[in-house]
Amino acid sequence: MTAATGGAASTAARAVADLRRRTLGRAGRGYLVWVGRAVGWWTIGYLVFWFVVFGISAVESLPTLDPPVPAAVPLALAGLASLAFAALAATGRAPPIALDRRDLYRLGLAPAPPYAVLRWRLRARRVAAAVVGAVVGGIWSVLAPALAATSAPWAAPALALGAVAWVDVGWLRYVGYRRRDEDGAAARRAASALIAIAVAGGVAGAGLAVVLGAGWAALGPAGALASASPLTLALPALLALAAHVSVRRSLAHAWPPRFAPQSLVLSQLQAMRTFQLIARAAGLPMRGEADAFERDRLLAALFDRPDAVRPRRSLRPPPAEAKQWRALAWRAASAWVRRRTWPRLASLATTLGAAAAGLGVGGYAAGRWPSAVPQTGFVAPGDAFGQGVLIAAGVFGAAYWAARAWGPWLGPSLPTGTLPVDASTRTTGRLTVGGAALAVGIAFAALVGVLAGLEPTAAAAFGAAILIATVGVVLEKYGSWSGVGASGWEAQLVAALVAAAPTMLAAAFGVPGLAPIGSAVVLAIAWLLPI
Repeated sequence: MTAATGGAASTAARAVADLRRRTLGRAGRGYLVWVGRAVGWWTIGYLVFWFVVFGISAVESLPTLDPPVPAAVPLALAGLASLAFAALAATGRAPPIALDRRDLYRLGLAPAPPYAVLRWRLRARRVAAAVVGAVVGGIWSVLAPALAATSAPWAAPALALGAVAWVDVGWLRYVGYRRRDEDGAAARRAASALIAIAVAGGVAGAGLAVVLGAGWAALGPAGALASASPLTLALPALLALAAHVSVRRSLAHAWPPRFAPQSLVLSQLQAMRTFQLIARAAGLPMRGEADAFERDRLLAALFDRPDAVRPRRSLRPPPAEAKQWRALAWRAASAWVRRRTWPRLASLATTLGAAAAGLGVGGYAAGRWPSAVPQTGFVAPGDAFGQGVLIAAGVFGAAYWAARAWGPWLGPSLPTGTLPVDASTRTTGRLTVGGAALAVGIAFAALVGVLAGLEPTAAAAFGAAILIATVGVVLEKYGSWSGVGASGWEAQLVAALVAAAPTMLAAAFGVPGLAPIGSAVVLAIAWLLPI
């Protein structure tokens, strides 16, 4: 009986492989023909040639920093890989790899081993992650000698292997979260062990590198960023191999529970986003906000949170004769109250952090703490270029943090194309609750600064308020206009870039005191835009 079952599974696996080979091969050939006719392979080759030429020219013209970036910077970058693996411990509710609708109907219910069905998608995700890791590592290998006066020849393969392991460990976390049998327990143990090894290796490597030398950074999963030793490939290769074996075992017998419904939900979300992108490229009127309620419903089904669309608690609504902006503010506040406990606490922590970061940027712009920049240890007192880069990174980081803090406070998107609500009323209502929360956060951060002896001034608080308000207005308007919503990374990135631009330009031209004026001008322009 066992031999017959094994033979049937082997036959089904070969059938799945043959089906994949035929369908994917035909699709690939059709895609190549379409690209050749629509764009032209000679044109693509020409563009690639000049891209390579310009890339080589840019690398050869890189200036060598004198003094170079301290050795702590590569170690900090290597530590981010450990943090990425540690972040996997909080994942597992949604599948990182899913089947589309065609595969669900044709292969997901077929009598074939799950690994044979999911093998191609696993390989595609691994290859994509490996390419991204190799590109990032290759860029660092090129920049490291000029920026940090160090050699990192193994950064590309080490990051590629680490990215592959990251994908597989994410799948193991999902299997361990969904399955409560022995296979699920084995997946949980494997994922926990791999995460612990990666984090322990990163912490130990960074600590020993600080005490004994940079060569000890090879112990970490991304130690190749700070060390030239080939031993930096050992831990990433071990993680990738162990995760690959564990993934095969997790898919040897059965699918995780609810994998098929969640795959269907993910395919619907992807189709919705693709339609919005096609409509935007075609110049059609965007009504993406009208899909916000459907998107919320799909996300609730994906994460098993029916209370997201059928809430059990709500705030007292405003009277019927109240202004429209009060109704919108109540809507945003109710959406925040209906969140679960841990997301609410995380939102409060992010809000306080954004207020503190904005206060620090506002203090620099007000000229209160400009002397603190050369004392950070990352740049020399006379290195104007290093100071400018540090200031730009700090301002953009504070603005992006503020965008992340604004997201949960704005509430769900509003179908502006079907409701009689003008743009200024919509923006005012959606920003009221978050603005009050961030104002309290700025006051609290200023109080902590006074107790710590930093003595923040009113000008610093004003600069923080202008920066955070600009982020909020741009985030709300761009998220509503584009249809991606305030929680989308695209809208948050745009808001951070627009809000940080005045302070970054003022720092580049050596007039940081003009940053609040520039931010106020950008805020006024963004507020007056009728979108």
